[in-house]
Amino acid sequence: MLILEKDEFWLSWCREELTLGRTVRIVASGYSMIPSVWPGESIEIEPVVIENVKIGDIIAFQRIQHMVVHRVVMIQNLNDESYITTMGDSNLRVDEVINNANYIGKVQVKNNTPVQSGQPLLIKRSFYSVVAFFFTYSNALKKRVLHLFFGEKRH
Repeated sequence: MLILEKDEFWLSWCREELTLGRTVRIVASGYSMIPSVWPGESIEIEPVVIENVKIGDIIAFQRIQHMVVHRVVMIQNLNDESYITTMGDSNLRVDEVINNANYIGKVQVKNNTPVQSGQPLLIKRSFYSVVAFFFTYSNALKKRVLHLFFGEKRH
């Protein structure tokens, strides 16, 4: 995996802003969170402590030198430390375990609207994982599917 210097810069900047108690607004990229978060949508990450995260919340965490935004599917508390497992809404497998060391913050707002907690049904997750696969690997198919479902371009 290629790690760009800009990834390291933005990750460092986001962590610093959240440490200072400020909210960070970023533009989503990737397809792992559709239909909850589409590429190009604006999300706000707030400095919520890991102990206040609940199953169904969307959180940001560090993977290598970039940020990932996925939904919490399991929480374990061992020796006064929280361990969180996440999964993208259109993914079929869970991510690595997250703890205080790689936890960044909680997504509270998407496109100026409060984010709702919850879990997609397995049938929805399966459907959207197929959609995410095609979006990732076929730009022409992406345009057709978006037009079919929404009658418009979504970026």
